[in-house]
Amino acid sequence: MTTYLRPLPADALACRYCGRAVHPADAARIEAMPSHGYRPQIAEAEAWKRTVAEAHARADAWGGPPRPGEPGRADPPRMIEFATCSTCAATLDRAATLYAAHPAVAARVGGILADRIRVALFRLDALGDPLTDPVMDDDDVATLTNRLGLGGIADWSEIYSPVHRGGDPSTCASRPWAHLLPEAHENAVTSHRAWRAALLAKRRASIPRPRGRVSCPDGSGCVLCGVADAEAGGTWSSFRASIIALGGRGPNHIEGHLCPADSAVYEAVGSVGPTLLERSVFAHFDPDGTRGSRGLELDRLRAWAVAGRRKPNPTPWAHLVASDASTAALLGQPLPPDPDAARKALDALASHLSESAAAELRALLPVPPHA
Repeated sequence: MTTYLRPLPADALACRYCGRAVHPADAARIEAMPSHGYRPQIAEAEAWKRTVAEAHARADAWGGPPRPGEPGRADPPRMIEFATCSTCAATLDRAATLYAAHPAVAARVGGILADRIRVALFRLDALGDPLTDPVMDDDDVATLTNRLGLGGIADWSEIYSPVHRGGDPSTCASRPWAHLLPEAHENAVTSHRAWRAALLAKRRASIPRPRGRVSCPDGSGCVLCGVADAEAGGTWSSFRASIIALGGRGPNHIEGHLCPADSAVYEAVGSVGPTLLERSVFAHFDPDGTRGSRGLELDRLRAWAVAGRRKPNPTPWAHLVASDASTAALLGQPLPPDPDAARKALDALASHLSESAAAELRALLPVPPHA
């Protein structure tokens, strides 16, 4: 016998939805339904045999020729009694409650929302994760139906349809919802994971972030940007990289920690090098790309840990000095001095001094020589 079936006890009925055996006294309701796909036992089939002429007459009366080896569409549907178990009845009640409680979603989606809610809740039942608390807001209902309510779900009674496997009234499901096809179960599992992930993301977003700041675990500064603390709510991560990859010189490695912002950058980039350093600067100074970082290339960057600084930076990348106007605008620093203008000013000042005094001035205020 097929693994999803088992013999139906003599005093029981199969649940219309999940297929489990239900004693009539425990059923929420009992109803008779037509079954076009019922496949009779051999002895009964022998009694159903007709002459060819009778078969054609049935075909004309019922809308189609009989299928070889089966009763076919030409045979009148047989009425089969089904029960609704208490579990499925409770799920249907919860579905009705959800639908009635969210008229705004129903107005947006239409009457099909009721069926999508029913499908979603039955899928949760089939996966062993029933929705016991129907108190949800409109966004929750939309997420539930979009993730789990699309595509429908095959009730037990549908296995008697000609487009499904066919059924035998003397059987029931070996366990609730065991009749679901493997691909339907896999789709439900995938949708369930997506739904749970969406709920978790919403829950995390609603949690108030703790106030205050969290210091670097080793008491130093972030290896990249150099800050000693960051806003609470993020996590400092341990970090190890070569000095060369961080923009310094030397064969050794550096071990330390990354602040929460640079931890996220490192996770996104996945490697240590110029790209990581550049992305770190952008993440701190232009996270949404509105300050001109798009298309900007930062050359010869050095992480704080290899910049020769002993004290942590008061602000991210405070050890970085802009070398051009675009970088200065990004970092919020004053524009770098124009070497030509500085040279002319120094020459003008030196012209009023003695030769020795001018030499001392040039030593104190070094300016690039004339090209």
